[in-house]
Amino acid sequence: MPIKKLSAPRVLNRTTLSKNIGEITVLWKKFDKAFEELRQHFVDKGSRISDEELIKLITSVINFFSNLVGLEKVISREDISKLHSVLDNFLLRQIVDIANEFLQHEAKNSYGSIREYFKEFYLEFDNIVSKNDVQKVSMFTTNYDGIFDVLLSKQPIGFLAADGFISIEPNAEDASEAKVSGLLLKFQPKILRDRKYVLCHLHGSYKFVKYFGKTYKIKGRNRNTKPVIVFNRPDAKEHIVSSDNVLSEYMNLLVQSLQSPDTKRVVILGNSMEAEPHIKKVIRDYYSAKPGKKEIVFVSRDPEKIAHELASYYAGDVILKTVNGVDDVSGLVQLFDFLLKPTQ
Repeated sequence: MPIKKLSAPRVLNRTTLSKNIGEITVLWKKFDKAFEELRQHFVDKGSRISDEELIKLITSVINFFSNLVGLEKVISREDISKLHSVLDNFLLRQIVDIANEFLQHEAKNSYGSIREYFKEFYLEFDNIVSKNDVQKVSMFTTNYDGIFDVLLSKQPIGFLAADGFISIEPNAEDASEAKVSGLLLKFQPKILRDRKYVLCHLHGSYKFVKYFGKTYKIKGRNRNTKPVIVFNRPDAKEHIVSSDNVLSEYMNLLVQSLQSPDTKRVVILGNSMEAEPHIKKVIRDYYSAKPGKKEIVFVSRDPEKIAHELASYYAGDVILKTVNGVDDVSGLVQLFDFLLKPTQ
């Protein structure tokens, strides 16, 4: 299918599509308002700080006071624990609200319009993989939205990649699973090993929900009161991920992918890597620049910044690729054609 045919919208114009994508991707900026006053102190000093770094700062202050000798005479350890609880509850409330706003965008068909605009992208993606003789494509995202999932969706419904979730049988042996049969999807990790394309949400998704201590994926557009989303201080992420039945499997698969001798290229697309010490650590520990030709491609509007973040973790070959100018389907197809070309 000629690429030029893909650039023409079928049911909506580019302005509408851009608005839909924009509304979805900026939801997390709602934390800005909550942290605005504290953040302004750093701005006034000429410093920039992320929400997750602010969370780390607040937690560090609480921990500092909790360890001051004699402080319990003024503030009891019980009250210090309450401070931790207040912060945790605040973050949980914010995350629940934001996760359900993602669902609202799904309900008003924002995702559907994106799918319709990029209707044949999944076919072009498949063609690019075949043309370049790529045997396995493992994709790991820290985004909580479903935009990339939509790009890899067939029409009218269907998912080119696998995320490891399958339907729960009506006669499920586990009583907790039987109760939610038809409402949730359960996780089956072996699917990720068997499929050519996998897409793993390393930090959870607005569709992931905690039920009886396990992570499931909600079906349809049911309200998510216990979303599985990792938005915490950076140094806590590794523990949170390793404690979750789904996210830990995703991280293990990332490690296996990095270790594989067949992995010659790692693409980091869009993530600034500023608040991801656990991901930088596995790249350092498992993706050696030797033996053989290996490289990392940094793709973003400012790929130099990502390269700087990873400089002390990886010393091999790097490629910088900007997404500036990629503003239609043709540009998107050309970008992935570049990313999936075999290393020289």
